[in-house]
Amino acid sequence: MTFAFRLATLVIVLGGVMLTETSAPAQVTWHVDDDAPLGGDGQSWPTAFRYLQDALAAAASGDQIRVAAGLYTPDRDEAGLVTPGNRDATFQMVDGVELIGGYRGCPGGTCGGGDPDERNIAVYETILSGDLAANDIPDLAAGLNCFTVLYVGPDPGCEAFDLDEDGDVDRNDLGTTENSNHVVMGSGVSPTAVLDGFAVTAGSGEYTRGAGMQNLMGDPTMRNCLFLANYDGGDGGGVFNSGSSPMFVNCTFHANRSGSNGGGGMENEDGSNPLILGCRFVANWANSGGAIGNLHASARIVNSVFLGNRCTWSWGGAIWNLYADSVPITNCIFSGNTSQSGGALYNVHSNITMTNCTIVNNHIGDYNWGGGIRQSNGTLVVVNSILWGNWDSGGTDESAQLRMTDATPVVRYSCIRGCTTFCSVPGNGNTGDDPLFFDADGPDDLPGTEDDNLGLAPESRCIDAGDNDAVAPDTFDLDGDLNTTEPIPFDVWAVSRFIDVPDAPDTGNPGAPGPPIVDMGAHESGGDDCNHNGVPDEMELDYDGDSWIDACDRDDDGDAVPDSEDACPFGEPGEPAGPDGQPLGDWNADCVVDVSDYTVLAVCLVISGPSTPPPYIACSPVYDFDRDSDVDLEDFGAFQRQFASP
Repeated sequence: MTFAFRLATLVIVLGGVMLTETSAPAQVTWHVDDDAPLGGDGQSWPTAFRYLQDALAAAASGDQIRVAAGLYTPDRDEAGLVTPGNRDATFQMVDGVELIGGYRGCPGGTCGGGDPDERNIAVYETILSGDLAANDIPDLAAGLNCFTVLYVGPDPGCEAFDLDEDGDVDRNDLGTTENSNHVVMGSGVSPTAVLDGFAVTAGSGEYTRGAGMQNLMGDPTMRNCLFLANYDGGDGGGVFNSGSSPMFVNCTFHANRSGSNGGGGMENEDGSNPLILGCRFVANWANSGGAIGNLHASARIVNSVFLGNRCTWSWGGAIWNLYADSVPITNCIFSGNTSQSGGALYNVHSNITMTNCTIVNNHIGDYNWGGGIRQSNGTLVVVNSILWGNWDSGGTDESAQLRMTDATPVVRYSCIRGCTTFCSVPGNGNTGDDPLFFDADGPDDLPGTEDDNLGLAPESRCIDAGDNDAVAPDTFDLDGDLNTTEPIPFDVWAVSRFIDVPDAPDTGNPGAPGPPIVDMGAHESGGDDCNHNGVPDEMELDYDGDSWIDACDRDDDGDAVPDSEDACPFGEPGEPAGPDGQPLGDWNADCVVDVSDYTVLAVCLVISGPSTPPPYIACSPVYDFDRDSDVDLEDFGAFQRQFASP
């Protein structure tokens, strides 16, 4: 994922618990590693359980389960409590128990060579899979994109997945006929049941609802999780919630699909009210609500991104709301979503409030029913938002951005393409001026992909043009300052929501909070941006952590040698270096201090003092760390600290 659409890992505190870290020390810490031999008791990494089900059976409230990189299916255990191949087997979460993935563990059953408690969810991928027979096609996400009753016409892309050549792509072709109905279950638990750092994939049910995860009267907490390529023939390919209020923080929903009904990524019903915070919904697919469906339910959606989701036949490419009582959507992006009505959102008899959102380049097919938002009955409030470049069969005028049926929206301090009706009321702060995105469809010229840059150019009339009084309150205390009535402090990039741009006119309403005035849209302009690309510096790479991003840093490794003169400009930050930037101890000048350099150091150690013959002259610049004119044990200690194993 490129930086332009990267969501920062929010430093979020809810109820005093840091959501990007694990919680207080556990009563008992259990260990699971799929490389472990059978017979383990789970008390340590060397004696880890091989199967996750055994740890779940042993854990009690207050415990933590650490799970090493690997693949785990819910139909396997050593205790004999589940049956291999049973599609109803599931990983049932436990009240008060944290399931934490992404640990190094003991690869190959050997715990040497590294710290088994090292945690990195990107490096040590921990997968909960519904592929019980290990026979799914390699690219299940692409296969689900072709999954249909009958693909029409000679589509070479989908014909490749029609393995039995019967004219359609079905579960037989994908290899999912024996997959889990629900990979994970969070039913009946409280928010103290935590799932953190896992990929949940390959669930496949026929109208069982929630192939990746099902929550019935349960309120679990999910952090830093990926829901990938799950399918249900009815509702909620990724997640199904009924009477539940789970929490999803920094999660990604990608290429999940539901069949005849709603919520490719997530379906919420029967009074459910999930919190969706800092999440991404990409390329999910459903009949209604490609990413999310809300039926007699609500959802709280904050700082989230919806890209390239779609509906096959019906409503709401990203979100479908039917009899949804209250759905606040704050600091969110909707781009490249498609459907037959309401390219981004379709709201029926529902009450929706959208604050500081960017809805751009969404569209519908053959009808003029709102490429951006369609509202039928109910109430819709849109404030501090941008609706631009959405289209339907009637073009890209105002009605293509926002189409109303038996409803009168409240639209204030927003930028709307073709703005006529909404710009006809004096003092409502609306504008029809081009928002001037940096690059709305990105280098690939495809809207709704992850290289899009919807930051505002310095000349944009949307800068400092919003209404401070309308900014949503920090209900969830995202900055952890215990003030939940203040305006929400972050934009979609998780940087400051209020930044003044001195060269921009203050056309918005400072309101009770006073200046600076918030921008329209999901992104806030005016922060440090040394390369002037519309992306805050804190969202870009800073290799040496000196607050100068790499694009602007003349000394990327912080060794006081300018990159233009540095033999090793990307050495480890903080490591000792010579005047040419080459790390001390790097005899073979490959910019890495490793075992080959140690061999020569052993020879140099027996040479001491400047009176020693010429070999010292070669040793000194490389191995005399303390510059005391000899190579001794102190230099050896410094070398050890710099040494990097190959």
